[in-house]
Amino acid sequence: NINVEKKLLTKINAKIIVFDVLRVRKKLLLHLKSEGKTLISFDEVGKGQLIFDKIIYSLIRPSKNKKNFYSGYNYLNLSNNIIRKYYVRKYPKNIVVSLGGNDKRSLYIKIIESIKHLPNYLSFNFIISNNDYSNLSREINKRNIKLKNVKFYKNPKNFYELLIKADIALV
Repeated sequence: NINVEKKLLTKINAKIIVFDVLRVRKKLLLHLKSEGKTLISFDEVGKGQLIFDKIIYSLIRPSKNKKNFYSGYNYLNLSNNIIRKYYVRKYPKNIVVSLGGNDKRSLYIKIIESIKHLPNYLSFNFIISNNDYSNLSREINKRNIKLKNVKFYKNPKNFYELLIKADIALV
């Protein structure tokens, strides 16, 4: 609900608000601008491009003729910490998939459709938000997909442990 979002974001009294979603409602952004907020976005592809004060495009290419943006891998927000070094298996078995908090492009179901044809010795662990889990469960049931080698973890507290155990991670 946009009115709830407006109230919450206005109430916190922040001077700078950072969005990390592909599209933000224009109406919400205009309200926040009218409140004097500085707005920053990562990878904005919607109409908000015209409203944000700064946009950071680390992985996708920005539209031409955009002002107030930074682009390229130098702006990719990654940790410099190495969690643990370990050997690479010649034949990977454990694959972790985590696509962030909101799967608006339905990539999870596309991945599941792709992996259902892979050998059963491969195991897949999906790290997924509650909302995405509900949507994905409905879609799997609707398509009658049977998967023996897939586990789902909803907002796990042991996120990094799951990543460390993976031979391959899609994040």
